[in-house]
Amino acid sequence: MATRSTHRGDASPQNPKKKRSKRLPPRGRKFLLAVHVIFSIAWIGVSSCMVVLSLMGLSFDDPGMIEAIYQALKIFDLTVITVTSFTSVASGILLACYTPWGLFEHWWVIIKLVLSLIVFVFAFTLTHPAVLSALETAHAHTASGPLDISEDGVPLAILSPVLCSMLLIAAILSFAKPWGTVRHNPVKKAATTELSRSMVVEHVHRLTPGVITLRLTAADGSELPTWEPGAHIDLVLGSGAVRQYSLHGDPADRTGYDIAVLKEPEGRGGSIEIHELEPGHQVMIKGPRNNFPLHDAPAYLFVAGGIGITPFLPMMRQLQAQGRPWRLLYRGRSIQHMAFGQDLHHWYQDRVMLMPSDTTDRPDLHELLRNAPQGCAVYCCGPDTLMDKLAEAVHTSGAHTTLYRERFTPSNRAADAVDEPFTVELNRSGRRIDVAADETMLEAMREAASAAPASCENGVCGSCELSVLSGVPEHRDDVLDDHERDRTDVIHPCISRSKSPVIVVDA
Repeated sequence: MATRSTHRGDASPQNPKKKRSKRLPPRGRKFLLAVHVIFSIAWIGVSSCMVVLSLMGLSFDDPGMIEAIYQALKIFDLTVITVTSFTSVASGILLACYTPWGLFEHWWVIIKLVLSLIVFVFAFTLTHPAVLSALETAHAHTASGPLDISEDGVPLAILSPVLCSMLLIAAILSFAKPWGTVRHNPVKKAATTELSRSMVVEHVHRLTPGVITLRLTAADGSELPTWEPGAHIDLVLGSGAVRQYSLHGDPADRTGYDIAVLKEPEGRGGSIEIHELEPGHQVMIKGPRNNFPLHDAPAYLFVAGGIGITPFLPMMRQLQAQGRPWRLLYRGRSIQHMAFGQDLHHWYQDRVMLMPSDTTDRPDLHELLRNAPQGCAVYCCGPDTLMDKLAEAVHTSGAHTTLYRERFTPSNRAADAVDEPFTVELNRSGRRIDVAADETMLEAMREAASAAPASCENGVCGSCELSVLSGVPEHRDDVLDDHERDRTDVIHPCISRSKSPVIVVDA
């Protein structure tokens, strides 16, 4: 199974993802990061020394010793601390604006920079005058015996540790990242989440004449990874074919995964092979992966066609348990061929509209949308004809709704596209790979012995996603939302290409 595409009925999409600003080349980014780390550590170290000196200035009675201490503070304040603080702040701002550590994408980056700027400003407007005043007082009393330095020394001894603590908090944020991690290594992430797992068919149950459900458990009896409504797994068949199927069981159940499979005699053969599986047979899976998540909304409308009902089952259970408003329109060939149809009507009654095509007319999608609550999230999964008609209705009805679609097969998005050759550069190795007009970017990378994990290889599952560091991708996938088609930060190399002669990816 595939992913979703989003369309909003109102003219201005909510939260469209913007193009990222121009990035520094890989070597420039590494150099700038090294400069930022070195001078940030130096800034913290010098600040710590100044904290110790400011406390020592209050602990001695000898005017000569006090003057020497504040003279050392002055030297630190006018030389090392100035260079380290300015370089650290400037390099931090450049990193935030021109690298994947985007200023407006991660709140921890903003907070870190704000803290650093506060320390920078306070050091030159408060601590610097206090150091000079304390030094002047100490110098004036060098020959006249004990002196009271508290007027300048006490505020300095209080302010210095505070500013140093703020620097330490800013440094901790660089590692903890409590407001969002940076996705700077998608290949490593894919390699971690896409590990194959051996599974055993525990039982097979026939739901309709053409649909079976399979219960899959781990071959070694271990617990399975958790998942959320909308997730799917890749089923790797004995023939080598890979097919995606939505999970429709209980997300809290880690003992097994449940999938439903429609037998398609005119398909590519995968469903026929699955229908021949019996209890005890072993299969391989990858995932689970979720490209069809349940977004927060004031209300929900699910439109399912045939086997497209499966991803909605855990979604409806979750919403029902939370007491949130939702409705389902379920279209199928006949009531006998609509998997889970009778159960859904029994469980949820008036929330479910069963519309078998042999006994009911086509649903009025425009009327359905006009009656939907303001801001309603509309989820659709099923045949392309149903999804396309619903997308058209969302566009023309004027309803303020958001449409999410999950595809079973790739769209015809690239049918009229012209394939041009281009070059892909792998920033980690610096290797440049030529991609011919008659091959995909993924194929070219694999021929060059580059690690390139992928699953469906037709632009619907999202497993091959790579970060783009420079260049303009030509998106032909079905992973990105409609309002994300102009993104320049990611590419799905199994099907997408480059509009620019050279594209640099984080691989």
